[in-house]
Amino acid sequence: MTFLTRRNSRDGRFGIEAQDINDREVRERKIAALLDDEDELLGKAYDGRLVRRLLQYIQPYRRKLAAAIALMIVSSLLGVAGPLIVGKAIDNGIRAGSFATLRFWSVLLIIAAVGEWVANRRRIALMAYVGTKVVADFRSQLFRYLHMLSLTFHNNYSVGRLMSRLISDVGVLQDFITWSITGLFRSAFSLIGIIIAMLILNWRLALAAFAVIPLMVMLANYWRHRVRDAYRASRQRLALINGYLNESIGGIRVTKSFTREARNAQHFNDLNLSFFDANADAARLSAIFFPGVDFMGALATALVVGFGGWLVLGDALTTGTLIAFVLYVGRFFEPIR
Repeated sequence: MTFLTRRNSRDGRFGIEAQDINDREVRERKIAALLDDEDELLGKAYDGRLVRRLLQYIQPYRRKLAAAIALMIVSSLLGVAGPLIVGKAIDNGIRAGSFATLRFWSVLLIIAAVGEWVANRRRIALMAYVGTKVVADFRSQLFRYLHMLSLTFHNNYSVGRLMSRLISDVGVLQDFITWSITGLFRSAFSLIGIIIAMLILNWRLALAAFAVIPLMVMLANYWRHRVRDAYRASRQRLALINGYLNESIGGIRVTKSFTREARNAQHFNDLNLSFFDANADAARLSAIFFPGVDFMGALATALVVGFGGWLVLGDALTTGTLIAFVLYVGRFFEPIR
């Protein structure tokens, strides 16, 4: 099913008039004619060859990257320890009526929070440096590569469109290196740590919390297979808009000489509305996924409170452990958001 077909099926569900859908079909046919085959090539979600090429740029800064990953592991462990410390403070301090024990666990929680803050602060600073340096190296190489391309390429590819693709794609690359690399590892370590901690505390209550995972996987798969097309379509249309703006401003004298203002305005309106449609599709997908994740988190919390409360009433679970589980459930869905 093509991107346009999926959009039309969604538009019908969102109550958009048939005439608007027909206008979009005509508009998207015009846009498709402007897109190169290269623009329509999505490729694989994971391409080992491209990852290896990216690692070549990161290689000179591998020590800083390793330090950032080490700090990420420390911050993840301290973050996972937080709810466990809270549970101990409630069971061994508040319920036992021991102020000294409560003070000990409270101080330990503060130390863990400060340690997590320091580790995260240093990790972000390191990755911001690495991401900026890699992108600076990448821009320099791109500039040299552009001068090596043939005149045929520059004649067939508009300057505005080329600049838009280079600037936006390089910006995405910087965000990926700065945030996504260690963020991915941090999310993975946090999820693994939370799962282990919950299973150790009470495996029955952990299984109750994990009951929503199949629904979460279904939602994530639904979103993942569609969001790549939507965001790529948005970037493609933004490149077309910037390219046409560059051509229109650069050729404004020709436009006025041949009185093409109305035709140029209509063409730009088609590009602009197509860009709006692509962004609207991406927003609809986000409106499905992120509230869905919040609902899954609320459902898991309800299961933990209900089943855990029943265990507490039967003296099979302590109050502190139940509160720790509620905190763990909240942190479990944070990386997914």
